[in-house]
Amino acid sequence: MNTPLDAWNVSADDFPADGTSEEKLWFLVRYAILAPSTHNTQPWKFRIHGNVVELHTDFTRALPASDPENRELIMSCGAALFHLRTAIRYFGYACEVEFFPEVADATLLARVHLGFKCDTTAEDVLLFNAIPKRRTNRQAFLPEPLPDALIAVLSSNAQEERAWLQIIEGEEARYATADLVAEADRVQWADKQFRRELAGWLHLGGSDSRDGIPMVRYPPTQVPP
Repeated sequence: MNTPLDAWNVSADDFPADGTSEEKLWFLVRYAILAPSTHNTQPWKFRIHGNVVELHTDFTRALPASDPENRELIMSCGAALFHLRTAIRYFGYACEVEFFPEVADATLLARVHLGFKCDTTAEDVLLFNAIPKRRTNRQAFLPEPLPDALIAVLSSNAQEERAWLQIIEGEEARYATADLVAEADRVQWADKQFRRELAGWLHLGGSDSRDGIPMVRYPPTQVPP
């Protein structure tokens, strides 16, 4: 019988090293779908042909109330793409990524070409091994500041991914940010459509759904009415 955790039952030992490019990519996609996504909506679709895998958005899993511009949906798909690239490098292959390769197809976010064999770095191994250990943490953050060396690495990694990292430093800035988050939370919870949308992705204990959020992940005070 299938269970909601079946997707996590993947082992690197099963990689089809002697298989076709398509067989390798289908295996590698199993790591891509372990990526985080808003409300665990998993808003992605993959199409594989030859040595190419296409990443498409699944707009049927959009969240119009909480994510009206699909910003978080695209970020979720970006996380899946990063997982895929990480898995490809771990198994010793290069890859080439085309972003938004076809203007006429709004769902096609990226086209990934499986390349030739290449060396796997120590960082590739660390990142790959972190994939099955990833968890969403909704607990309070620790009060200790992050080490400067870690902040430098995170900033560098953000630049490499053509993104930016804003560091919130100082007690005044942290409190101001916390106030903004609290206000945004208040506005969202006051929106009946937001509450209804979230409720649609919450599942009771024992549910066999492979997406959404188990009800136990939310404190009782945050469960929508």
